[in-house]
Amino acid sequence: MPTRVAVVRGVEQVNAGELGVYSELGKAGYSVELLCSTKSRVTEAEARMPVRRRPPPALAGRLARTLAGGFAIGLVSPYRYYHQYLTGFSAAARPYDVLCPVDLGHPTTFQSLEEQRRGKRVVVQCWEDIPFNWPRDRPLGQHFEAVLDRADHFLPFTRDAETALRAMGVGSDRLSQVNIGLDLGYWRPDPSARASDGPLRALFVGRLQWAKGVQTIIEALDQVRAPVDVTVVGAGPEEARLRWLVEQRRRRSSGRAAPPVRFVGPKYGPELLRLRQSMDVQLVPSIPTPQWREQLNQSMLEAMACGLPPIASHSGAIPEAVTDGENGWLFPPDRPSDLAAILERVAADPAERRRRGVAARARMERDYELVRQGARLAEIFRTRVRPP
Repeated sequence: MPTRVAVVRGVEQVNAGELGVYSELGKAGYSVELLCSTKSRVTEAEARMPVRRRPPPALAGRLARTLAGGFAIGLVSPYRYYHQYLTGFSAAARPYDVLCPVDLGHPTTFQSLEEQRRGKRVVVQCWEDIPFNWPRDRPLGQHFEAVLDRADHFLPFTRDAETALRAMGVGSDRLSQVNIGLDLGYWRPDPSARASDGPLRALFVGRLQWAKGVQTIIEALDQVRAPVDVTVVGAGPEEARLRWLVEQRRRRSSGRAAPPVRFVGPKYGPELLRLRQSMDVQLVPSIPTPQWREQLNQSMLEAMACGLPPIASHSGAIPEAVTDGENGWLFPPDRPSDLAAILERVAADPAERRRRGVAARARMERDYELVRQGARLAEIFRTRVRPP
């Protein structure tokens, strides 16, 4: 019987792109499945592996867990992830030899640790790039410490995350850094889809919340005189405020035609691919906070695979993929004037942005190609976790 691996995702929004490297384990003789919530809409085609689903706790179960954790009212608990436990997890995990939960602080990671006493190996994926970044109140700190102490192995998906794990006391014998892998046959440039003239076409893809920095784009456009057309893909709690900012900008433009900012909502799959292929650059203006830094930005990697050079803030692990002057542009976070200056230069130099777009694709082929990173993961499993 081959070694059976379960990629564990209790979160409702499963990021199919993160699953790619695990799906490649099948080529090395492992049996791989996704164990996730019934609330997740990810398909087997997107996950590239069979999908098994378990329900999250009912409301009473969520309240009981929260109260047991020491919080007075479960519905307003500061720990928002109790609904991400999976009911019947132990029975669902029984057929597997290795469990790969999503991150240090997710409830299914704690559930996976409980299965070690039944002989399971637990390999924890990690994006967290700020050491000791968790609440000190009970039980959250205890949960994180248990994961750090007891997990068999960690897979930091960035060098920043590896550095954070080392700072928290995880030794080299339990660490193997591996990059995310993308299907570069799917995410690919299409020169025929990109117009050769007209305004600079800039794309933002992500959650519409303050830390993602869309307001930096809007403020920067006040200082840009070159023709720029910005398309915003995504949804989130800041959407109404961002639309209001754009409208205020238009009203105070003093007769000058303000560069358009279009909000088009979430886009996925082929529709997002075609949109990316028609753009010139992708904007990634993330702003660090005391609790969060950009952990890499998969949307940025997909854009780079499509030949879009990113204009990105110097936040978190972004510089691991983007080298200023080579395959993109970097600027200090929350600095609209710096972003405006870059947009002016990029709009005026189509040849340079095409050169950096080619370099962006080359970086993806070298460091983030799915088959290559999947082969590296398989070698890590074979030598440091469990042979197939």
